Amino acid sequence: MTHASTNPQRLIQTLIEIDAPVVISIYVPLERTWNRNNMFQKELRGLLEQAEIECERFTHASADITPMLEQAAGEITAARAADPDADGIVIILTPSEMIVESLPFTPPLHAAVDTVPDLRYIWPNVYPDRPYYVAALSAGGVGLFRGTRYSIQRVDLGPDAYQTLDEFRQFDQPVRSVRYHTGTPAQGQGGGGRRPAMFFGHEDAGDRAYKNEGILQFLRYIDNQIRKRIDPDVPLRPLLLAGPDRLRGLYRAVNQYPRLHDTEIEGEYTEGTNRAWDTQALHASAWPLIQTDLLREREEAMDRFRGAAERGSTSLSPILSGAVSGRVDTLFISAAAPPVWGNIGEDGVPHLRVDRRRGDGDLLNAALIHTLRTGGVAYAYEDGVPAFAERRQQPRIAARFRY
Repeated sequence: MTHASTNPQRLIQTLIEIDAPVVISIYVPLERTWNRNNMFQKELRGLLEQAEIECERFTHASADITPMLEQAAGEITAARAADPDADGIVIILTPSEMIVESLPFTPPLHAAVDTVPDLRYIWPNVYPDRPYYVAALSAGGVGLFRGTRYSIQRVDLGPDAYQTLDEFRQFDQPVRSVRYHTGTPAQGQGGGGRRPAMFFGHEDAGDRAYKNEGILQFLRYIDNQIRKRIDPDVPLRPLLLAGPDRLRGLYRAVNQYPRLHDTEIEGEYTEGTNRAWDTQALHASAWPLIQTDLLREREEAMDRFRGAAERGSTSLSPILSGAVSGRVDTLFISAAAPPVWGNIGEDGVPHLRVDRRRGDGDLLNAALIHTLRTGGVAYAYEDGVPAFAERRQQPRIAARFRY
């Protein structure tokens, strides 16, 4: 069965725990024109046939996997109908199970046979990623959204929460209405007189201050509601402000959330007269800001690697041994480098080979899997790993050890 997977991180948590005598990983792009193209269908059939041949070379057990490959072909055909918004599909086959998930990115057409799922080629599409929040402000109200690299969803502030200024003022006696009010005493009338009602477009400094105080009270209330809705039991996620400059400034003045992002998003993200939020545009503006932070963290991690040579390595054997034993804190890996064939002995020692033998897998991918299993962080590069700024040819892998 195909399931939409707008959260690749959740999928990865499932895949890294798979360990079987044989694991077939199949990645297929679901671009519409490709799927209707005879050449693509021919390439897909060739890919599945190659997977079957590789499986036989790997384990002598292709007969058990053939029906599953045939079923996988049917799943690929049905994937577009099941999730028309998907850009790709991953199928993981083992002798005992099949996992089929749609992907929010376009993977390469790729198949691999190993004892673990092949994640290295798609890792740049998966990480870095991190949940974040957006407080969207507009004249029509406030919305809280939770986003990731590929998705954004609205967060309910609560069934009884006020989400517009008008709703809030219905129960706020000190500042009942911004549309008109009778405010401070008129000049020359002492404390007993009342100033005539003031309307938008006909307000003095006192009325603007009165209006701002009403908005500030509402934004203090919203800030409190947002802090209640963001889970305090996980690392605090960044909160971005989106909206007109004036509203963002007022919100920042009352904010008490400790991870309010320094960079803000200009503009109102509402659609038409019904004040529906344009979540697609909001996500397109928010994610690049978070991505910039994450790429900066990757460069900072690389700087720490370069600055602690005694705790780092660019050699696959010690890195893989360290990953298996849980010593790798941060892994840097090339997603495009050719596989390095070999296996890990029962004693935990890696055995690297020039040519693939029966039972061998890609040890670069194995280093990635074991790093993730033991709580390490892994960064991928499309080409070589820039471990040494002065070298033209960069290594395919590097790691910083915990100890």
